[in-house]
Amino acid sequence: MKQKFLIIIIVIISYSCDYFTDQKVLVIDRTTKMPLDSAEIRIGTYDFVTDSTGFYHMRKVTENLTKRTIKVTKHGYLNFELTLEFDDDQIIYKQKADSIYNFSKNAFSVINDTLIVHLQTE
Repeated sequence: MKQKFLIIIIVIISYSCDYFTDQKVLVIDRTTKMPLDSAEIRIGTYDFVTDSTGFYHMRKVTENLTKRTIKVTKHGYLNFELTLEFDDDQIIYKQKADSIYNFSKNAFSVINDTLIVHLQTE
C-alpha cells in the first residue's frame, strides 16, 4: 500500500512541476550591425527589454514551453516575430511565409545558443 501511495505522489508532483526556460536574445540594427538597447522582447507571455548591449537573457521558471513565440519591437524599426518549436534536442525556427522578414534576408541568426535578431528600420 505504501508503494502505491508513493507512486501516486510522484506522478502528481511530476505533472505539477514548472520548467526552467533559458533564452538568450541579442538585437542589432540590420544595416549597421550595432546593438539596439531598449528593444522590447516578448517571449511567450513574458515581457523584457534589452540592455545597453542589445542583449537579454531570460532565465525563468515557467510553464512547459514546447512552442515559444518571440516578438521584438523597437520604435523606428519593423516588428520581428519568430516561432520556436522544441522537438527532443532540436529547435525548429518558423516564420510566416508572407513575413517581410525571411531567411534569405538574414532576419536572424543563431550563434552559441543566442538568437540574434537583425531589425530593419522602417
